[in-house]
Parts: sequence; C-alpha cells; structure tokens
Amino acid sequence: IVAATADEIAEHQAELDEEARVKAIVKKINADNKKTEMRQKSAANNKEQYYKRKTSKPKFPGAK
Repeated sequence: IVAATADEIAEHQAELDEEARVKAIVKKINADNKKTEMRQKSAANNKEQYYKRKTSKPKFPGAK
C-alpha cells in the first residue's frame, strides 16, 4: 500500500468540495420545485372544487 501524495490529497479534497457544492445546489433547486409544485397542486385543486361546486344544481325545498 502506497501513501497518498500531497497532490492526490488536494485533488481528493477538491472533488469532495465540488460534490458538497453540487449537493447544496440540487437541494435548493429541489426545495424550490417542491414549493412551486405544491402551489400548482393547490391551484388545480381549487379549480376542481370551484367547478364541482358550480355544476351542482340548486335544491328546492319540497322537490323530489
């Protein structure tokens, strides 16, 4: 087994730093996408509920 040289150690550390940076970016993007997805779902749900309420016929007392 050969010990790692200073260059190899520095290169490995740079790769780890780059990986951590990319993970942080992906985490931020995923959080933003989740927020917009939730907004879109709630908007679609509100629209469905609006049309569902709108299509129901009025009920008159005594009518069968």
